[in-house]
Amino acid sequence: MGNEIEDFLREAHRAAPGRTARIFAALRDDDGRSTYERLSQLVPARSTPRVLDLACGDGVLLEHVHARAPGSALFGVDLSPDELALARVRVPGAELVLGRAQSLPWADASFDLVTCHMSFMLFESVEEVVAEIARVLAPGGRVGLVVGRRETEGGVAKVYGDTFRALAEEMSVTGMTIGDLRTRDAEGLRELFAEGFDDVRCTHVEVGRRTDVDGLWQAYRDMYRHAWLTPDQQEELERRFRAAVDHDAEGMVVDVRGVIELVGMRAAV
Repeated sequence: MGNEIEDFLREAHRAAPGRTARIFAALRDDDGRSTYERLSQLVPARSTPRVLDLACGDGVLLEHVHARAPGSALFGVDLSPDELALARVRVPGAELVLGRAQSLPWADASFDLVTCHMSFMLFESVEEVVAEIARVLAPGGRVGLVVGRRETEGGVAKVYGDTFRALAEEMSVTGMTIGDLRTRDAEGLRELFAEGFDDVRCTHVEVGRRTDVDGLWQAYRDMYRHAWLTPDQQEELERRFRAAVDHDAEGMVVDVRGVIELVGMRAAV
């Protein structure tokens, strides 16, 4: 099961389970919502909606779904046993499976909503994932994704990205290409979901928080690309990042990250 990229992601989450939630749970949009809350609001208004979260991680999104719709039947799949161990504590009533989004163990038309938070961009063979989403969704069911933009236009995320790229070029750091670039912009997403889905909408959302430089670095050091660096290179990246971030007299920084929220309604059969 798996390949080099999946092995890399599995090891990254073994070393730091809960890393995605640590980065994104504290970020808020202009209305005060996190991207997890935005996705949970897609739960259909019915007595027992069935919700599947792909790459569910430590279960934070499923926890939001349960809080919003306590009658929901919750399901999750993830390739990391370490993340699933956390999720079983967070959402003990959920059915959580160790597996891959390219080959789901559930029957056709099993779910009213399929979600995926900041992981769709990481999947290999993404067409297989889209086909599985279409297969397991009931007619008229919805899919809700949050994905990162290909390029961030501003904010601290751009400072971090620019700093990392400069260091990587200078020190000949090599990593790996993860995922499909079509998953990182609206045009590519519409292409991937062109068959079998109606009302495919992509919304650019900015989420951020006000924190100090220590808080920022604690989040950014959870980025996957840090695994490509030696300990000395990680220390140098931290030094350069801290020097590059503009902050006020109290050391506070507004951390803003751009994401794309995709919402698709599956066509009725």
